Amino acid sequence: MRTRFFRILFSLIVVLHSPPVSALDGGAPSPKAIAGTVKNLWTARKFSKLDRYIQALVAKYPDYVPAKLAAAFRDLVYLGKLPQAKQKLMLLKQDADSNPLTYSDDYRGCLESEIAMVDAEISVHAESGEANANGRVSASPSALREAVGKDVFFPPIEILSFAPAVSIPPS
Repeated sequence: MRTRFFRILFSLIVVLHSPPVSALDGGAPSPKAIAGTVKNLWTARKFSKLDRYIQALVAKYPDYVPAKLAAAFRDLVYLGKLPQAKQKLMLLKQDADSNPLTYSDDYRGCLESEIAMVDAEISVHAESGEANANGRVSASPSALREAVGKDVFFPPIEILSFAPAVSIPPS
């Protein structure tokens, strides 16, 4: 009887101290840490390492909002998949609109700006005939960095500084 009581008590303590379902599994880096790593690798022109970092982040934390933002960045900068990048951002916007208390106004504003920027890129490439039938364009992080300059991060990564450290259901 006494053993059963301690098992129940231990289980109750574990349940009460467990993080909520929407919280992380305890190992995901903070949005600011991700932003710092991405910015440092971008500035140092370590494009292959940055690509591997983003791929590993997305593979390990596929439902984590900062990882989803990084995946959209990868689609845009590394793969030239503009429509897919926009779709990922739109799904994040849909979640932010559905859960306004989870997301700050700064995050939502940055997300709107990112979507507008991707829309503009899609239009420019479509008008110039550079995009293929799927909307894909030639992508090169090194060429992009040379075009925008070494101190400009494209697309702006500050959105990660405002992103909540939450996971959302798979899309």
